Amino acid sequence: MGNFGKGMAALAAALLLAVPFTSWAVTAFVRDVQWTQNVEGHLKRAADANSPEMALEEIQLATKFLEENKLTKGNTGIIYQTPQTDINFWYMNLKVSEFNLVLVTAKEGERIGLIKVDKAATQAEKDMVLLKLRQTLLDHGGQKGEHVTQPPNMYVYPNVLAYTIWFWAGLILLFPACICGFMAFYLWDIFH
Repeated sequence: MGNFGKGMAALAAALLLAVPFTSWAVTAFVRDVQWTQNVEGHLKRAADANSPEMALEEIQLATKFLEENKLTKGNTGIIYQTPQTDINFWYMNLKVSEFNLVLVTAKEGERIGLIKVDKAATQAEKDMVLLKLRQTLLDHGGQKGEHVTQPPNMYVYPNVLAYTIWFWAGLILLFPACICGFMAFYLWDIFH
């Protein structure tokens, strides 16, 4: 086998070794986009809404997706669990916010479960609920600036451990892939 054949073999090995990391990157990107479209984007819109009705519609879309996909409890922590990675607390906060929005959008005399609304909410009460909602849904500051409050790695939950292992295995295999790629170029005399 000449240098060209050895170079092709090295290039084939490089491409095969790069497949795990590349497939992880594509899959994680797609999952992140889906998460943004179905949950994070709606929560951001709820936080930005100027009326309780608009906010309620957006938060209901997000919580409906979470419930349909059984993303209402658990923990995104891998090695240990922290309050930051607790899905139960985060989801219950969303549901309480949703309930508050339902209450302030209710008409006088309307029943919400066991509660009968005596009088419609005033504009000041609606504004206060929107302000509280914004504080609940958004984190401010840090490197990201203003962003939606959520446990980390929700876009790959409940497979956080599998995605982490896939990432590290793919990254480790990426190093020999680079070496094989450089060997292919060397054997083809590209650098000479």
